[in-house]
Amino acid sequence: MTILTRSMSLMLLILFASACSSTTVKNSWVKPGYSEKIENVYLIGIAKEEDYRRIFEETFKRKLSAHGVRAVTSHNDLPRNQESTREDIIKAMATNGCDSVLLTKLARKRTEAGTKGQGIQVVKTTPPPLYYDPWYNSWGSYYNQSYSVVNIQPTTPGTTTLILESILYDLKTEERIWAAQLETVKGIDPIKMIRDYVEAVTNNLKRKDLI
Repeated sequence: MTILTRSMSLMLLILFASACSSTTVKNSWVKPGYSEKIENVYLIGIAKEEDYRRIFEETFKRKLSAHGVRAVTSHNDLPRNQESTREDIIKAMATNGCDSVLLTKLARKRTEAGTKGQGIQVVKTTPPPLYYDPWYNSWGSYYNQSYSVVNIQPTTPGTTTLILESILYDLKTEERIWAAQLETVKGIDPIKMIRDYVEAVTNNLKRKDLI
Protein backbone atom coordinates (compact mmCIF):
# COMPACT_ATOMS: atom_id res chain seq x y z
CA MET A 1 0.00 0.00 0.00
CA THR A 2 1.47 3.37 -1.04
CA ILE A 3 1.76 6.37 1.28
CA LEU A 4 -0.90 8.17 -0.78
CA THR A 5 -3.30 5.23 -0.50
CA ARG A 6 -2.72 4.94 3.25
CA SER A 7 -3.28 8.69 3.66
CA MET A 8 -6.52 8.59 1.68
CA SER A 9 -7.77 5.59 3.67
CA LEU A 10 -7.03 7.40 6.93
CA MET A 11 -8.85 10.53 5.73
CA LEU A 12 -11.90 8.46 4.77
CA LEU A 13 -11.93 6.81 8.20
CA ILE A 14 -11.76 10.20 9.90
CA LEU A 15 -14.55 11.60 7.74
CA PHE A 16 -16.70 8.53 8.32
CA ALA A 17 -16.23 8.71 12.08
CA SER A 18 -17.03 12.42 12.24
CA ALA A 19 -20.17 11.97 10.13
CA CYS A 20 -21.57 8.97 11.98
CA SER A 21 -23.95 10.68 14.37
CA SER A 22 -24.76 14.11 15.75
CA THR A 23 -27.03 12.74 18.50
CA THR A 24 -26.00 11.89 22.06
CA VAL A 25 -27.96 10.49 25.00
CA LYS A 26 -27.56 12.95 27.86
CA ASN A 27 -29.36 10.83 30.43
CA SER A 28 -31.75 7.89 30.56
CA TRP A 29 -33.81 6.11 33.19
CA VAL A 30 -35.52 2.73 33.47
CA LYS A 31 -38.11 1.69 36.03
CA PRO A 32 -36.39 -0.12 38.92
CA GLY A 33 -37.10 -3.85 38.85
CA TYR A 34 -38.62 -3.79 35.36
CA SER A 35 -37.43 -6.87 33.47
CA GLU A 36 -39.93 -7.37 30.64
CA LYS A 37 -39.28 -6.89 26.94
CA ILE A 38 -41.13 -4.51 24.65
CA GLU A 39 -43.13 -6.55 22.15
CA ASN A 40 -45.89 -4.37 20.66
CA VAL A 41 -45.21 -0.64 20.85
CA TYR A 42 -47.27 2.28 19.57
CA LEU A 43 -45.17 5.14 18.19
CA ILE A 44 -46.24 8.76 18.60
CA GLY A 45 -44.00 11.49 17.26
CA ILE A 46 -45.16 14.89 18.46
CA ALA A 47 -44.16 17.35 15.73
CA LYS A 48 -45.56 20.40 13.97
CA GLU A 49 -44.55 19.19 10.51
CA GLU A 50 -46.68 16.20 9.54
CA ASP A 51 -44.16 14.99 6.94
CA TYR A 52 -41.34 14.84 9.48
CA ARG A 53 -43.62 13.10 11.95
CA ARG A 54 -44.43 10.43 9.39
CA ILE A 55 -40.77 9.96 8.41
CA PHE A 56 -39.76 9.81 12.08
CA GLU A 57 -42.34 7.17 12.98
CA GLU A 58 -41.66 5.04 9.89
CA THR A 59 -37.90 5.19 10.52
CA PHE A 60 -38.47 4.11 14.12
CA LYS A 61 -40.77 1.29 12.99
CA ARG A 62 -38.16 -0.13 10.62
CA LYS A 63 -35.41 0.09 13.22
CA LEU A 64 -37.43 -1.59 15.99
CA SER A 65 -38.71 -4.25 13.59
CA ALA A 66 -35.09 -5.17 12.88
CA HIS A 67 -34.79 -5.96 16.61
CA GLY A 68 -37.87 -8.16 16.62
CA VAL A 69 -40.24 -5.54 18.04
CA ARG A 70 -43.65 -5.04 16.46
CA ALA A 71 -44.09 -1.28 16.11
CA VAL A 72 -47.23 0.56 14.97
CA THR A 73 -47.10 4.15 13.71
CA SER A 74 -49.75 6.64 14.81
CA HIS A 75 -49.76 9.02 11.85
CA ASN A 76 -52.41 6.96 10.04
CA ASP A 77 -54.68 6.64 13.10
CA LEU A 78 -54.16 10.11 14.53
CA PRO A 79 -53.81 12.60 11.66
CA ARG A 80 -52.74 16.08 12.68
CA ASN A 81 -55.67 17.75 10.91
CA GLN A 82 -58.06 15.99 13.30
CA GLU A 83 -58.26 16.59 17.03
CA SER A 84 -57.38 13.43 18.94
CA THR A 85 -58.48 12.90 22.53
CA ARG A 86 -56.90 10.61 25.10
CA GLU A 87 -59.73 8.14 24.48
CA ASP A 88 -59.02 8.18 20.74
CA ILE A 89 -55.38 7.34 21.37
CA ILE A 90 -56.20 4.53 23.81
CA LYS A 91 -58.70 3.08 21.33
CA ALA A 92 -56.16 3.18 18.51
CA MET A 93 -53.51 1.46 20.64
CA ALA A 94 -55.94 -1.21 21.80
CA THR A 95 -57.16 -1.84 18.26
CA ASN A 96 -53.58 -2.42 17.15
CA GLY A 97 -52.90 -4.79 20.05
CA CYS A 98 -50.14 -2.64 21.57
CA ASP A 99 -48.87 -3.13 25.12
CA SER A 100 -46.75 0.03 25.33
CA VAL A 101 -46.48 3.49 23.82
CA LEU A 102 -43.36 5.46 22.97
CA LEU A 103 -43.76 9.23 22.74
CA THR A 104 -41.12 11.63 21.44
CA LYS A 105 -41.23 15.41 21.48
CA LEU A 106 -38.97 18.43 21.27
CA ALA A 107 -38.42 19.66 24.83
CA ARG A 108 -36.43 22.79 24.09
CA LYS A 109 -33.98 24.39 21.70
CA ARG A 110 -30.62 26.03 22.37
CA THR A 111 -28.96 28.36 19.87
CA GLU A 112 -25.33 29.39 20.09
CA ALA A 113 -24.08 32.37 18.11
CA GLY A 114 -21.21 32.03 15.68
CA THR A 115 -17.82 33.65 16.21
CA LYS A 116 -16.14 36.48 14.35
CA GLY A 117 -12.51 37.49 14.13
CA GLN A 118 -10.02 39.57 12.17
CA GLY A 119 -8.10 37.79 9.45
CA ILE A 120 -6.28 38.13 6.15
CA GLN A 121 -7.14 36.48 2.88
CA VAL A 122 -5.47 36.54 -0.52
CA VAL A 123 -8.04 36.92 -3.27
CA LYS A 124 -7.84 37.02 -7.04
CA THR A 125 -8.86 40.41 -8.38
CA THR A 126 -10.66 41.05 -11.63
CA PRO A 127 -8.64 43.49 -13.76
CA PRO A 128 -10.25 46.26 -15.80
CA PRO A 129 -10.64 45.94 -19.57
CA LEU A 130 -7.55 44.85 -21.46
CA TYR A 131 -4.81 47.48 -22.07
CA TYR A 132 -6.23 49.79 -19.42
CA ASP A 133 -3.42 51.87 -17.88
CA PRO A 134 -1.73 51.64 -15.44
CA TRP A 135 -2.62 47.95 -15.05
CA TYR A 136 -1.17 46.92 -18.38
CA ASN A 137 1.57 49.50 -18.95
CA SER A 138 4.23 47.01 -17.85
CA TRP A 139 4.46 43.37 -16.93
CA GLY A 140 5.45 44.35 -13.39
CA SER A 141 2.32 46.36 -12.65
CA TYR A 142 0.18 43.68 -14.28
CA TYR A 143 1.74 40.95 -12.11
CA ASN A 144 1.47 42.97 -8.92
CA GLN A 145 -2.21 43.68 -9.44
CA SER A 146 -3.23 40.12 -10.28
CA TYR A 147 -3.67 39.30 -6.58
CA SER A 148 -4.58 41.57 -3.70
CA VAL A 149 -4.39 41.12 0.05
CA VAL A 150 -7.55 42.23 1.82
CA ASN A 151 -8.71 42.18 5.41
CA ILE A 152 -11.74 40.02 6.14
CA GLN A 153 -13.71 38.97 9.18
CA PRO A 154 -13.93 35.18 9.10
CA THR A 155 -17.00 33.76 10.77
CA THR A 156 -18.06 30.37 12.02
CA PRO A 157 -21.76 29.56 11.69
CA GLY A 158 -23.94 29.38 14.76
CA THR A 159 -25.28 26.04 15.92
CA THR A 160 -28.74 25.05 17.08
CA THR A 161 -29.01 22.14 19.50
CA LEU A 162 -32.33 20.36 19.90
CA ILE A 163 -33.11 18.70 23.23
CA LEU A 164 -35.61 15.90 22.67
CA GLU A 165 -37.33 13.51 25.05
CA SER A 166 -38.53 9.97 24.41
CA ILE A 167 -40.69 8.30 27.06
CA LEU A 168 -42.01 4.73 27.11
CA TYR A 169 -45.20 3.86 29.04
CA ASP A 170 -46.83 0.54 29.88
CA LEU A 171 -50.41 0.65 28.61
CA LYS A 172 -51.84 -1.66 31.22
CA THR A 173 -50.51 0.18 34.27
CA GLU A 174 -49.91 3.54 32.52
CA GLU A 175 -46.60 3.68 34.40
CA ARG A 176 -43.43 5.05 32.91
CA ILE A 177 -41.05 2.24 31.94
CA TRP A 178 -38.17 4.16 30.39
CA ALA A 179 -37.24 7.74 29.61
CA ALA A 180 -34.34 9.44 27.90
CA GLN A 181 -33.24 12.93 27.02
CA LEU A 182 -31.09 13.37 23.95
CA GLU A 183 -29.33 16.23 22.24
CA THR A 184 -28.93 16.52 18.51
CA VAL A 185 -27.33 19.25 16.43
CA LYS A 186 -29.78 20.66 13.95
CA GLY A 187 -28.26 20.27 10.51
CA ILE A 188 -29.13 20.89 6.90
CA ASP A 189 -30.16 17.26 6.45
CA PRO A 190 -33.21 16.56 8.66
CA ILE A 191 -33.49 12.97 7.40
CA LYS A 192 -30.00 12.14 8.65
CA MET A 193 -30.82 13.83 11.95
CA ILE A 194 -33.91 11.61 12.31
CA ARG A 195 -31.90 8.48 11.51
CA ASP A 196 -29.22 9.43 14.04
CA TYR A 197 -31.84 10.05 16.73
CA VAL A 198 -33.64 6.75 16.09
CA GLU A 199 -30.30 4.91 16.15
CA ALA A 200 -29.34 6.48 19.49
CA VAL A 201 -32.70 5.69 21.12
CA THR A 202 -32.74 2.12 19.85
CA ASN A 203 -29.21 1.50 21.09
CA ASN A 204 -30.15 2.81 24.53
CA LEU A 205 -33.25 0.61 24.71
CA LYS A 206 -31.08 -2.36 23.79
CA ARG A 207 -28.49 -1.51 26.46
CA LYS A 208 -31.29 -1.23 29.02
CA ASP A 209 -32.37 -4.74 27.96
CA LEU A 210 -35.84 -3.56 26.92
CA ILE A 211 -35.60 -4.90 23.36
